Amino acid sequence: TFNTSGSGSAYGSQNERMRIDNNIMTLTGLQGIKFQATQSASSDANVLDDYEEGSYTPTFTCTGVTFSSYAYQAGYYVKIGKMVNVFAAISLSAVTGTAGNGNTVLVTLPFSQQSGSLYWIAGSVGHWSGLSSTVYGLFCEADAGTTIRLRKMPSASTGTTDLVGSDMTSSTFIAVSLTYPTSS
Repeated sequence: TFNTSGSGSAYGSQNERMRIDNNIMTLTGLQGIKFQATQSASSDANVLDDYEEGSYTPTFTCTGVTFSSYAYQAGYYVKIGKMVNVFAAISLSAVTGTAGNGNTVLVTLPFSQQSGSLYWIAGSVGHWSGLSSTVYGLFCEADAGTTIRLRKMPSASTGTTDLVGSDMTSSTFIAVSLTYPTSS
């Protein structure tokens, strides 16, 4: 138990501010977050009942194009409640098939996104290389379910368009970062 007095003195009336019982930390007399010892659903809005961190294997997908070999795939996430922070880096070593060269390139995510217009999501692309054309800017935005679409700014004076299959080469490398609400 952690106590304070109104005057800052060690003497006089003491007020409890924090208590740890059975591995649960509770801030008392204040609004705060309660941490549970084990993960379990709670109806109390101030209980942090879902925290997870881990890795996953991100991939590129594009209808009609096969990304048949990867030089590097690394994904890391931290999920706090319904919010997911994702960091993914993907490097190709082989691309086959050209039927989908005009189709949008997507990147997979570890959890499904919350649907609805309120949850429009955009993230950053911290680094890219090996694209078949000059790109002045690249970012990612929500697509649906467990994918995000990559968007490019093909020139300094135009708007954005989707990154498509014909933009990818066997040496394409893209690193993305975003935060999004999940449906679970």
